[in-house]
Amino acid sequence: MSFEMKKIFWPWILLIIIVIIMVSLYVSQFYHYEWSEKPGDWGAIGDYVGGILNPFVSSLALFFLIKAYTTQKEELKETRLVLEKTETNSKELADSQKALLEMQIQQSKTSRDLMRTQHVTSKLNSQYKRVEFLQGEVLRCTEAIVNNRNSIDAEGNSLVTQKASMTYRKKLIYEIKEINESIRKLNTELEAINT
Repeated sequence: MSFEMKKIFWPWILLIIIVIIMVSLYVSQFYHYEWSEKPGDWGAIGDYVGGILNPFVSSLALFFLIKAYTTQKEELKETRLVLEKTETNSKELADSQKALLEMQIQQSKTSRDLMRTQHVTSKLNSQYKRVEFLQGEVLRCTEAIVNNRNSIDAEGNSLVTQKASMTYRKKLIYEIKEINESIRKLNTELEAINT
């Protein structure tokens, strides 16, 4: 029999022992009398048994009541501790989730800025290549004008006269100027992204 079982049965064993002692005392005191057929005599026996057992049963009931109260009090204390731990863990979890969310937002912003930077950089590279091409065309057109030769424009049209070559050259220089303005705006946008 385990310790826990002994703990549960001892009050009942004690009650049985008290009943046995009480009945034994009564029988030892009154064994030489005959069995009575009067209800009043049996009532006296009931009073005797009740008088001895009632205080013990009341004490036993009080004991179990106090035990139930203390057990419930301990369980409430343990429940309170568990709830406090749960609250602390929930708060820590909420804080870590908040930090994770902030980190994801920052990471998202960084990724967005990186994509914008790459896009603007790609546009800048394209514009620089266009300027490089146009400068080559201006140089080729200038050589044709200086050497008094015929030339062609970027679309393949013939530039027979110097006036046509000069007009084409001015058009190229104007386009380079517009692209340089566009490059300036793209550089400003790139600086704004990186700050």
